[in-house]
Amino acid sequence: MESIVFPNRLYYRPSAFPTVVNEIRATKVVLVSHLHLREQKEYVSDICKERGIEVYSVDVPDSPPTRPSIEQLKEALDLVRPETIICVGSVHASYHCAAAFQDGIRPEFVYVASDNRPIPVMLGYYMYMGKTVHSDRACPDFVVLDSVITDISVDAIQLCINLAESKSKLLGSLTEPVKRIGKELLGTVKLDCPEWREKATNLVGTLMLSRPEVGRFIRQIKIGF
Repeated sequence: MESIVFPNRLYYRPSAFPTVVNEIRATKVVLVSHLHLREQKEYVSDICKERGIEVYSVDVPDSPPTRPSIEQLKEALDLVRPETIICVGSVHASYHCAAAFQDGIRPEFVYVASDNRPIPVMLGYYMYMGKTVHSDRACPDFVVLDSVITDISVDAIQLCINLAESKSKLLGSLTEPVKRIGKELLGTVKLDCPEWREKATNLVGTLMLSRPEVGRFIRQIKIGF
């Protein structure tokens, strides 16, 4: 039986990342991302540097982590000793971070989701060496769903609706609005437009704010990886 874990703080609105940086007390960070996310990395890196934060970048593959693929990240964490690790990328980038610091020092963990599957790591789940792992250490301290960066897909919205409709009612009082708004979003809003990105980001954020009651536990949660 495993407890549900949630991020300490969740931000979901347009251009949310600058707000998060104002709350980071780090003097140096390791920025974990993917090679193809050049504009997103520059957006985050520039904001950090404007605040006087040193940024050390590490690119990881956009695929599930393996022992070889996390070595460069582990070496960077050992060398830099950052107060904070900022992950800007797909769910695979977040899995690399979770795997890299499971056996070592865990810095403050900020996850800026770029793809359509931010939910697993927000619940403390990640994939490593072909296996699903659950750990409180995998759950970020801050999760940022910034519509400038985050791309929430139809599948992710349907997952939110499915979680909200769960008979276990683990996600509390905001599930009814999630179900209603999610179905409206799937039925009326055009995909790949600013309105979709903003409303979809807000919907996922609303679901994650529907926190479980203290002391509740789950036996299993089915999440599509």
